[in-house]
Order: sequence, then structure tokens, then C-alpha cells
Amino acid sequence: MIDWDGWRAVLLLARAGTLAGAATLLGVDATTAARRLRRLEASLALRLFERQGARLVPTAACLDLLPRLEQAERALAAAESAFEQGGGGPVRVLRVTAVAFLVDHLLAPALPRLLAGRRLRVELLADNRNLSMARREADLALRLGRPDVVHDAVQRLGTVTYAVYAGRGRDAGGLPWAALSDEQAHLPESRWTARAAGAQGIEHRANRFEALARMAEGGLVRVLLPDLLARAFPALVRVGEPVELEREAWLVGHPEDAGAPHVRAGVDWLAGLFRPES
Repeated sequence: MIDWDGWRAVLLLARAGTLAGAATLLGVDATTAARRLRRLEASLALRLFERQGARLVPTAACLDLLPRLEQAERALAAAESAFEQGGGGPVRVLRVTAVAFLVDHLLAPALPRLLAGRRLRVELLADNRNLSMARREADLALRLGRPDVVHDAVQRLGTVTYAVYAGRGRDAGGLPWAALSDEQAHLPESRWTARAAGAQGIEHRANRFEALARMAEGGLVRVLLPDLLARAFPALVRVGEPVELEREAWLVGHPEDAGAPHVRAGVDWLAGLFRPES
């Protein structure tokens, strides 16, 4: 019988370069990944990888096989897609992570567009730290800022714009500033507010944009907010001069998942959220 588990281990090990990396992509431990590889090599009487320092690199025989394995991977993804479009197949789970305000004010409201006509269950993971894609903590990540590593499953989607807001009818010029907490002082939003406040300084702080928005609604402060969040607070109005601050929104996925129908749907959905017509 064809050892699909073994061949998939070979394909992912060639991409990851280490058993630990391949195991993460497979969703198993390193011992299991190594066992699958040894079993396949034994059945073929062929060595597929050799060690070079800390990495495992494909042998010449393995390199000859890789294009066919990649072709088989694409064929299986196409078959899966056809099956699911025909109304069959399992309900897929798609895990998407982003900072909290993007989950609350961009992703969650747009979820019906993604779910329409699809057998899909979505987990929106709001986290102000960057969940590890290497450890498979999420399938897709929406990042504010260019990732350190850019590959085929990384793309720039657009920008998140900002403005200064205060409560409607307030004299914003006389209001003190509020900003994110000291733990978030490294963020561009915090640095911009610190510069704008100058010698006046920051009088109040909160660790979430929503709390800052509520403070501004009550007439206590003026705050710098993402425009997409501020739209959820009708008592807020833009004040002062236009703000020259934008943050790039980047999508990060797993290259080996690019052909999966539910991941492709998630990528198209996220990209659509940043198109002008959306």
C-alpha cells in the first residue's frame, strides 16, 4: 500500500529542514515524524535525507522525487476541493488570529461573508501577542507590520488608518491625552501620542482601545484610535489635524496549506476586507 503518511513527512521535512519543524507541520511529535521517515526509507531501501549540521537535507534521490510529491499534493488538494464544493466532506476548522481590535471590529462583523455557503467552523483568536505560526497556534494571522520572514503565504493586504477622536461637542484642544498602557509604549500608536502630548504628557492610560474610546466618549480625554474601531462609537468625532500614521496589515499563512479550500477561502475573505469596495 502507498504510505501517504511517510511521503507527506518527506515533503514537509524537505521544506522545514528539521524533524521538529516537519513534526509541527504534520501535527505530530518529532518521534512520530522520524518513525514515518525510517519506515518509508526501509520499504524503499533508499536513503532520502542526510544530516548537515543541525539540518536534514534531501539526497539526490529525494530531490528527484520531490516534484512528483508536490504534484501529488496538488492533485489531492484539487480532489478535496471538488469533493467539498459538491456538498460533501467534513466541516473544516479555520483558526484566524489578530490583535483584539481587529478581531472585534473588522473580522467578527464580516464573518457572515466567509461562512455563506461553506461547511466551515471559525475560531477567531484575539491576542495582542503574535501567536506562533510555526507551532500551528493558528492557520492564518493578520499582523500589523511586515513579518520578519516573507514567503509565498505572506502578503500585504492594505493599511489601518488612525485619527484623533474626542466626544461630540467637546473642546478637544483643552482635553488631556489618553493612551495605551506603558507595556504598549513601543507601538507606533503610543509613540505618536507621546509626541503629540509633548510637555503636557499622557494623563490617563488603558490597555485596550475600546476603553480609550469610552473615556473619550465621556468627554474626559482625546485619543488616537484606529478609524475602523472609532466607527463603532457614534458619540466620537474626529478632531484636530489629519494624522500621518498608518499601519500595514499583512496576512501570514502556512505555505503547505495554500491549496486547502478552507484556507483559500479565508485568504480571499481577509484580502476582501481591505479592498475599497468592501
